[in-house]
Amino acid sequence: MTDIQIRSFLTVAKTGSFSRAAELLFLSQSSVSRNVNELEKDWGFKLFDRRSNSVTLTEAGRVMFDFFTKASESYSGALKQAEYASRAQKGFIRIGLLDGQMMNEIMRSAVFEMTKRSPGVEVIFERLDYGEIRSKLISKELDFAELPAESVVFDNRCTVPLYKYETYLIIPSSSRYAYQSNLSISLFLSDTLIIVNHGEEHPRSLEAMWVNECKKHGVEPSIRYVSDIREQEILIELGEGIGVCNINHMMSNCPHTSFVKLKELTPRTFELVWYKLNPNPQSPCFISCFDPQPEKVI
Repeated sequence: MTDIQIRSFLTVAKTGSFSRAAELLFLSQSSVSRNVNELEKDWGFKLFDRRSNSVTLTEAGRVMFDFFTKASESYSGALKQAEYASRAQKGFIRIGLLDGQMMNEIMRSAVFEMTKRSPGVEVIFERLDYGEIRSKLISKELDFAELPAESVVFDNRCTVPLYKYETYLIIPSSSRYAYQSNLSISLFLSDTLIIVNHGEEHPRSLEAMWVNECKKHGVEPSIRYVSDIREQEILIELGEGIGVCNINHMMSNCPHTSFVKLKELTPRTFELVWYKLNPNPQSPCFISCFDPQPEKVI
């Protein structure tokens, strides 16, 4: 019994096809068939009922499939724990950044300071949405995240205010209001707000600010949800709607969109967020590397 024989068996069982399994494993179909046949010969029973138009597990095959599936999951879990232990021995910090946000200078300076104080520590960044960041902080797959204040809430949440970002409206560069400042929200009440949504029930953070300001003017804003930032950017470029974000957003570099300042949109505080029960021994050192400027508006 070899690893490739087991992988061949599991892949055929999952796909219901020897040819599809061969494609996924980058093997010839004859090699996959031979691997399964050798297992059947070694174990003394058939794993599959082979018919002209289908391949299904026998009862004995189902027993072996369940066993090796669980064993594979246990192996993956053990491998993940081993990788974590190996990295922990050397030292690492894992940081979550919101998808679409560029790294702020305060975060960049802290990372440089950390690598200076602890040259062996590996700093790992992940770009994620709000829900993924919250989940990974709690599961201890992330050590820290840089987020708008109160955008992600959970028990044993710790924060340090870092700075404030001005809030901007994103409009197409072809708009007659492009590149202007100190405009009023009343000029845009009829526009559709385009929001990247990953399953949240309500608009978050900056978008929620826009919705609240519209309601103050007696208007229920039109909202269109999209699946990713690139789709949001394209729709704004085409004049299909508007967006709300801070100047550190990647879209600020797009030549086809314009960031305009509205009187009603106020600066938002960004925080360093972490889970109190995170056991990473490098965390205190990393926190001490920050030079928070909570009243500074960027």
